[in-house]
Amino acid sequence: MQRQASAGGVRKPEPHQSTVAFGKGTPKKATLSTSNLQQFNKKTRTKSESKVQFEEAEDDMRPDVDQEDLKENLHENQGAAAKDGHHKDFGKVPKYLQQYKHEAEELEKKRQELKEKRKLPPGTRLVPEEERIQTLEDLTFTKVELQKLLGQMPISLRSEGLQKKKRELEERLEKVEQGINMFSRKVVYVKEN
Repeated sequence: MQRQASAGGVRKPEPHQSTVAFGKGTPKKATLSTSNLQQFNKKTRTKSESKVQFEEAEDDMRPDVDQEDLKENLHENQGAAAKDGHHKDFGKVPKYLQQYKHEAEELEKKRQELKEKRKLPPGTRLVPEEERIQTLEDLTFTKVELQKLLGQMPISLRSEGLQKKKRELEERLEKVEQGINMFSRKVVYVKEN
């Protein structure tokens, strides 16, 4: 049931024929009968209907939530950062990096302490600044007290007891002055107990 070629030499397909391309070759004609066409339409219709039914079933499983409420919740959760297009923690250093930095600082601090300990002479410790200043103040106060006691002694020391007491005060005053000289330095090492 083909028509004769027209004057231009081009054949026109019959109403039930369509041109289908098979692979790389030239298009070949395939015949579709009306029954095949109806079956194709029926299959296509049932697939689209089943898709609609599936979506309706999905909608039935969802809780009844107003779409406006969902949009409001979304905007509340995103907050002001949503306006900028960034998440809420944008620009913040993550916790694991903060922890890593803290641990690295502690490790560096311990290394510095060990380095300082190695510099110390064996069996000694470095006196902290506060302790050094407090000791210096105590020694200065003791020096003033000893000088007062020496000043109150009589000029002529006729008895042996007075002479012995004066020598003891002078020896203590000399030790206190040595302590003041030692604790006047910026760095002071003392024996470890």
